[in-house]
Amino acid sequence: MPADADQTLRQLRDLCDVLFKRDKNVRRYDTMFLLDNVKTGSALPSELLPP
Repeated sequence: MPADADQTLRQLRDLCDVLFKRDKNVRRYDTMFLLDNVKTGSALPSELLPP
């Protein structure tokens, strides 16, 4: 796996962790859904994106 892809996956995991901690309505079983939305380019709140 290229280094860029590895870093991107790490950022996605970090972003999902933030979502899980911030919003009690987000459940662990939504992980694939959240990652799929990120992969397909759905908008996420900019405050949750890494700097």
